[in-house]
Amino acid sequence: MVLPLFLLSTPPLALVQNASETKSLLENSPGAEKRLVPSSAQVKASPELSVTIAPGSDDYPGVRIAAPAGSWDLSPYGHVEARVTNTGTKPLYLALRVDGAGDWRDNPWNAEADTIQPGETKTLKTIFGYSYGYKPGYKLKPNSVVGVLLFASKSPEPQSFRIDSLVAAGPAGETPPVAPDDVRVRPKDGVLFDAMRGATPNNGLLVDNSPLDSHSMLVKPAVGRWSLVDYTDVQVDVKNSGSKPASARVRLETNGGGGL
Repeated sequence: MVLPLFLLSTPPLALVQNASETKSLLENSPGAEKRLVPSSAQVKASPELSVTIAPGSDDYPGVRIAAPAGSWDLSPYGHVEARVTNTGTKPLYLALRVDGAGDWRDNPWNAEADTIQPGETKTLKTIFGYSYGYKPGYKLKPNSVVGVLLFASKSPEPQSFRIDSLVAAGPAGETPPVAPDDVRVRPKDGVLFDAMRGATPNNGLLVDNSPLDSHSMLVKPAVGRWSLVDYTDVQVDVKNSGSKPASARVRLETNGGGGL
């Protein structure tokens, strides 16, 4: 079977700074828990920057860490990240919200959230200008960040977590990395795969996904999807290397499960 071969470029990744190129926003020192302002009486902060949340009516229980001098100038950085440990016995859905100066009616903040399993330590990262799945959001001004919130969702069970670190990091103007499924590759010269040249990790992949009662192969890009907007059809050249007549069918698949 011969299908066109393509050239795939490596998806761009966000730049990574060294650990030393960060700005601490919350020091783990005696009395630091006083900087954690609870959202309600349900929430308690204790030394070692531990937070406990009792069941109650608060929809988004958590703590706020305000900038000591009114605001932080985080313009040299691209995001805020919190390293958090779930010290409870149930999965914890926790959000990291970064607040900018501005009218509250404009929702001047960016946020990301993730689920942390009991005993698990995870880093939540909020990139300036993006929210909830790194989608474009409020264009927060990094030179005027007034506070950071860590909040959970409402739960009938007690919840607790420990803040291991809270820092600003990443390059100024940082953008989210490209998700592999969002990569679109335009095949050079219209070639998706060529069995005569061989399939390599940088070219089309030939995958045997046939059930026991049939014979089929899947040809797909190594990463993402092919973009075939420059073409009107796909041609497949097949050679029967056996001693008996054979018939073949070709199916093109798109996102959502549709096919031709």
